[in-house]
Amino acid sequence: MKTATSVSAKGNMNYAQQIYVSLREHGLSAQQAKIMSAEIGRENLLNLDFLFGSHADPKIGATNVGLISWQGIRAKKLV
Repeated sequence: MKTATSVSAKGNMNYAQQIYVSLREHGLSAQQAKIMSAEIGRENLLNLDFLFGSHADPKIGATNVGLISWQGIRAKKLV
């Protein structure tokens, strides 16, 4: 499991914009892309180690994987 590394607020905005644009390019409406981008940011603070890696969720004793913090069988299939 990777340890979190912080990124600047400017870097975070760039990642948020890239996520939003990618979601739009993959067919989500503007509203859907905004909601998903916000949820991805909420889940992992737009931290690259979390976006493209994994991190512990101490509240439930699980490991979260990827952009949307998948767990269990979804995490295993993603990996």
